[in-house]
Amino acid sequence: FFQAEDGIRDTSVTGVQTCALPICCCFLVSALPTIGQVNLPSMSTLAWNDVLGYLKGTGLAHLSTVTDDHSPHVAIVFPAIDADKIWLTMRTSSAKYRNLASHPAVALVWQGNGAETYVWGRVSLHHDSTTKLHVWNGGFIPFDLGHFYGTAESESWAVGLLEPSRATVMVQTEHGLNRKTWHAQA
Repeated sequence: FFQAEDGIRDTSVTGVQTCALPICCCFLVSALPTIGQVNLPSMSTLAWNDVLGYLKGTGLAHLSTVTDDHSPHVAIVFPAIDADKIWLTMRTSSAKYRNLASHPAVALVWQGNGAETYVWGRVSLHHDSTTKLHVWNGGFIPFDLGHFYGTAESESWAVGLLEPSRATVMVQTEHGLNRKTWHAQA
């Protein structure tokens, strides 16, 4: 059966597990046969650089964090790809900053390059001038951060470095939906 967040049950759906994320409704299909024209996703693995390839040029993403009372919080962010790193910038007065300071676990979702890309991990916050100047002057953010934060030296902003733990890329191909995954080395 399927039980929605509002408590309504739908017993017509079997073999499907759902999870409530603040930005999407996800489903996991376990050992279901092909039904009519519906094809189950094929699966393959990716290298981290392949995941980054799907992210480059996509622009905005949705960042999911959790508040101190364990409520979900979603913000639109512009993650910056710097070689194999993903940086986030934010005001130190923002809800996302407060949430990350207390609960660094995140989920990000991008749409673009023919895929939906989901990345889970933890974000470490950085306030030091060396890191902030690297992000400010790195050339991987296609707009002037000064419009948001004034100067690189301002204490009103910080950078977050995503430490990814896993990723899923969903791509529609001529053969159906293809689910590609990546997991960090333990």
